[in-house]
Amino acid sequence: MGLFLVIGTILSALTGAYAAYSQGQAQKRSAEQQAAIAENQAKWAEYNAAQEAQIAAEQARIADYSAQMAEDEAALEAGRQRKEGLRLLAAQRARYGAAGVTLAGTPLLVMEETGADYELDALLTEYQGKVEAWNYRNQARMYESRIGRHDRGRARGRCSADRGGFESHQGRRGRPGRGF
Repeated sequence: MGLFLVIGTILSALTGAYAAYSQGQAQKRSAEQQAAIAENQAKWAEYNAAQEAQIAAEQARIADYSAQMAEDEAALEAGRQRKEGLRLLAAQRARYGAAGVTLAGTPLLVMEETGADYELDALLTEYQGKVEAWNYRNQARMYESRIGRHDRGRARGRCSADRGGFESHQGRRGRPGRGF
């Protein structure tokens, strides 16, 4: 009877050891799967951040281009307004001359006022172009700041994957898993 008791104890111990070994192997597989999932999530986060950074860079480039276009367009329009003002002044001068009026006194004041009005319009057009360009450049800087955030997000994604892999090998409550 003692022999059966010893054999029963040995079998019980072997069964317990095998159960512990099997449980450790299952925990190891689970930890490896969790690490793979965390790594894939980090890769997707990095890919998405890279795509968003690329889009933000393109938007910044377009905004900078739009700023230059706004300035160029305003300068072109201001030049057109100045030329139109010069043509009108030349026509006024020709009409005054044809009518025998000297360019002194009131006719001169009218011409000066006309020239000043056209110059004011041209300056206002240039100013509006600069304001529009400033707005586009601010928009470009905002897009560029997104690029920096996406780069930081990619770095965080790599760190969380590393951390997730490490934590998945820790087992529950920070205790090392068995069977590694």
